[in-house]
Amino acid sequence: MSYSALSPREVAELYLKRVGAFWGADDKPAKSEAIADLFATEVNWYIAGDPALVPWVGKRQTRDSIRAFFDELGQNVEPRHFEVKRILSDDTMAVIVGDLASILRPTGKLVPSPFVIELTVDQGQITHYRLHEDSYAIALGMSAT
Repeated sequence: MSYSALSPREVAELYLKRVGAFWGADDKPAKSEAIADLFATEVNWYIAGDPALVPWVGKRQTRDSIRAFFDELGQNVEPRHFEVKRILSDDTMAVIVGDLASILRPTGKLVPSPFVIELTVDQGQITHYRLHEDSYAIALGMSAT
């Protein structure tokens, strides 16, 4: 599907809509495909953290790896709270600011975190993605102690 006419803000809103649908879906692979469809074939994606402790963090570079991210996230995380406080945007970028809380399935621990998502959009596709969250709290939540 072509999203070339969409502004960065519209892409961010569509991203949030599709992520929300992903969490509410029985067919998560189809929903992760819909999310991945918003990304360029090659993407600069990064979520800070130690992949040895939190397997879904780190760098990704392809649409297929984005799809795999959401599949892995769905296996490990159960969202409990997600609130978008603001979306800021200009001609090339959207920034989503909010709060979230999730149960980490491997340990059952609830981890709250503020978050910021940076999206750079080129011709309606996300080319650059950064998620800033409390990666330390998530790593602690993934530990069994």
